[in-house]
Amino acid sequence: MPTPATSKWPAPKSEDEWEDMVLDAMRLLWSDPNAQRNGRRGQRQFGVDIFGSVDALPVGAQAKNIDRASEAIILDEVEKASQFKPELTQYHIAIAGSRDAHVQQLVRTLSLERRRQGLSPVYIHFFDDIVDGLGSRPELVQKYWGAFLALTALLDVLPKVLCGPVLSTDAAAERVAALPQMQEFSHLIESQTGGASRLAMTVEEAPDLHAPATSLDRYWKLAVGEHTPQRFIRTIRIAVDVD
Repeated sequence: MPTPATSKWPAPKSEDEWEDMVLDAMRLLWSDPNAQRNGRRGQRQFGVDIFGSVDALPVGAQAKNIDRASEAIILDEVEKASQFKPELTQYHIAIAGSRDAHVQQLVRTLSLERRRQGLSPVYIHFFDDIVDGLGSRPELVQKYWGAFLALTALLDVLPKVLCGPVLSTDAAAERVAALPQMQEFSHLIESQTGGASRLAMTVEEAPDLHAPATSLDRYWKLAVGEHTPQRFIRTIRIAVDVD
């Protein structure tokens, strides 16, 4: 089972999800369970998506669901945040991309200069930093990556049940459906969708034993996705070596 320290976690699916992730991370960082989003989309937010307090003093954060932040973006957000009321004593910017040494140096230098001027310091956080914070709380790992964990657990056991003597397509499907990991994944999907969807798996292609040993034709080709009353939405295709 992967852990926050060893996994490549999926990126946020939307701006809203990233703001939720940053909100939860800031609540932990600031030790402020009452931190909250600032207004709603479309309203003027003065560079602050999330606000809270540290030692009863106002702090704020901006969640940017982008891969990279330029100097212009950083300076623009800091300038907008200077108009936030009450005046912030800390300002945090969270970028949904990988750590960037250039941006870190820029923010360190900017923050030091602001402190010298009696202004609030600025901090930068990247996706891995937010994951590190959320990863300390199992309930938050489940909240954001429950489906990822369930899928990983399923992928770990599929080779064990599909390798060896070739089954019929129906028998292979039944064996996968009976897996506890498959049932757990299915329960999670149903819970997340309020019963509107259920997990489904189809066998797209059975292995060809006459194919060369290294050929992909010797693999089971499976599709896993969500089944609704209207359609099957494939979310992942899996190839499992019969050998």
